[in-house]
Amino acid sequence: MPFLSTRRTSTKPPKEPTAESLRNAALFYLERFPASAARVRQVLERRIMRYCRCVPDSDPQTYMPLVSPIIESLCAAGYIDDLAYARGLYASFARKGVAARTAAQKMRLKGISSDLIEQVCATQENRSGNDDFLRALRFARRKKIGPFAPETGGRTPEKSLAALARAGFDYETAATVMKTDRTYAADLVDQEPL
Repeated sequence: MPFLSTRRTSTKPPKEPTAESLRNAALFYLERFPASAARVRQVLERRIMRYCRCVPDSDPQTYMPLVSPIIESLCAAGYIDDLAYARGLYASFARKGVAARTAAQKMRLKGISSDLIEQVCATQENRSGNDDFLRALRFARRKKIGPFAPETGGRTPEKSLAALARAGFDYETAATVMKTDRTYAADLVDQEPL
């Protein structure tokens, strides 16, 4: 049976972007997803480009100047806060067991500036001493490797080390995680706040 799309295709072109419609689109997006200023800018510019593709006589450069004032007003009103967004992302990645280096790369892809990433990473590293070890333990618990591996039938230690390396952890951290006692690792992961 062929796959039938349930998505409707619209025959009429999208509405012309105005300052009000773009602001409403940005607010609607921010209601659903936390985002950086760069991400909201992408959403609005994509909306403008979609309109310009559907209406051949329109020029994107006539609508693009509307985006910056909207972003600035949303930042001033507190709807967009890149620092709070970066802190939240960093904490989320730490809970999931994502290596700090990988977390920084993912934050960069989300549109957070390098200066802000460095500031958040430095603040978090000062707060918790051995951050990468705890992240690696959380990753091991999530993937059921190392001290969290099942008693029988788990991955080989080499494959577990490789999984930790692919996740962005250095060899020393990965080897330490693999040698950690099961009860100590479980206690450490459960008791250490983020």
